[in-house]
Amino acid sequence: QDFPSRFSFVVSGRISTKATDRNLFKRRGRHITRKIKNSLKKGFLGAFFAKNGVTQLGFKELEKEVIFLLKKSDILE
Repeated sequence: QDFPSRFSFVVSGRISTKATDRNLFKRRGRHITRKIKNSLKKGFLGAFFAKNGVTQLGFKELEKEVIFLLKKSDILE
């Protein structure tokens, strides 16, 4: 388990019909995981699936949610 942890962000077309909104969620999610990559345990692959209302979240709220989920799953040290 030497490889760094990697994460994917998935947004259904039903969540938002606009590709720009879906891509914004994905870009923000990737940025958050890159920002905390030194604190992540190695060897994990993960996926975040967006739920309704994710397009209304600001960056800080999304960051809190991602960090909360990573801590809860014991991937974040």
